[in-house]
Amino acid sequence: MRRDRQGNLPCFFVFAAILAQLIPATVPADGIWSDAIVPPVSPMNAVDFSDRANAWAVGNQGNILRYQFGAWNIFPSATDQNMYAVDTQGGDSAWAVGAGGTIMHWNGDRWAVHPASGVATDKDLFAVAFLNENNGWAAGGGTTVFGGSDQPGVILHYDGTSWTMAKNLSCTVTGMAAVASDYVWFCGYNRSLTLFNGTGFSSTNFETDGKAWRAVSFPYNRLGWVVGDEGAVARFSPSKYPAGNYLGWGTYFVDSSGIASPTAAGYAATAAQLNGVCVLPDPEWGYIAGAGGVRLRLGDDSIFRQEAAGGTDLLDIDLANHEEGAAVGGTTLTGPRVAMLRERTTATGFPGTRIYPNPFEPMKGGILTLDRLPGNASKIDIFTMEGDKVAAIGNGVEYRADIGVATWNGKVGGKAAASGAYLVQLSAPGVKGKTLVFILVKR
Repeated sequence: MRRDRQGNLPCFFVFAAILAQLIPATVPADGIWSDAIVPPVSPMNAVDFSDRANAWAVGNQGNILRYQFGAWNIFPSATDQNMYAVDTQGGDSAWAVGAGGTIMHWNGDRWAVHPASGVATDKDLFAVAFLNENNGWAAGGGTTVFGGSDQPGVILHYDGTSWTMAKNLSCTVTGMAAVASDYVWFCGYNRSLTLFNGTGFSSTNFETDGKAWRAVSFPYNRLGWVVGDEGAVARFSPSKYPAGNYLGWGTYFVDSSGIASPTAAGYAATAAQLNGVCVLPDPEWGYIAGAGGVRLRLGDDSIFRQEAAGGTDLLDIDLANHEEGAAVGGTTLTGPRVAMLRERTTATGFPGTRIYPNPFEPMKGGILTLDRLPGNASKIDIFTMEGDKVAAIGNGVEYRADIGVATWNGKVGGKAAASGAYLVQLSAPGVKGKTLVFILVKR
């Protein structure tokens, strides 16, 4: 290390060394998923982020939720029609489309029904995407995108002033990805895929049995993913699949070289209807969301594997970055569901972990809780003061919002533990462990 002329360390390095001792080192880790608290409105059908701190979600009966300052709040709408898709270009412009050809625009101040709403088409619209304020697309056709039957499809184009009919198709369009002005993809029923190349449209179908592709995502120009019914997932790779083979799309993947059924073990590992996909570049990474709360994650080997399932349906997903995003859905009976992906850091110790209540009285129905656990916590054990292990309350950590927690009900082998002092031992790979003490009171 360079020293100054007096042989002393430069002030910068001294200051940096002091800070290193005062501030716990952290490294970025994968985000964590948890259900957010949202207003009790109708199910949400679509979500889109403009940046990590701002997003819109739209749903049935015209309901709109806005994400700002870390929370979702209901926002005044301009329609009571079901809204199926939303796309935002920033704080001053966003578009939403829905039933009966409904088109709404956000101008930075309020949502308003566009003059072309219900005029350019009276068919339901299930997808919308903008390249800039003068180049946008909307598409649809069927009576309902979620489990409905196929009908002739429509594609609309916006030129900065008006919406016009760009193309009539034989199949309903359910999703789109606008990559460039000469590179826009549409997907839909009968596993249809349509490409706009700047001058015209070309289409193909994987099947003709009514099953649908429901969402498509392109992290960059020549690599895309499409998902749909029965857990089907396909990858666009023109170098592997020449243009003559489904416009460059491969059939259902099992691994990097094989082709098999959409439910084959080791690939999507689900037969659920997949409703939304978002993949980001550099590195290529993303998620799929589907029926029954299914969530699939893209691995380093370019394979989607099931990460979670449970709860109400997820109907759309969008990522703000590699650690933050949201999946939305819900049902008419349960209301909306918004699952949030939040940033998590992995600490090199347990500086903020606490235990409460202390003293702990399990006979009153209480639960012993440890919170502020770092993401790399791997083992949490409880011992008597004599060193006898009485409970293992966690092999890993459950997350509530973005705070890691572990709980214990005060029982050992199904029976209430005796009163006295106990030790909680926290462990994590490559990290110095920590021991906390608490008092258990049995009355």
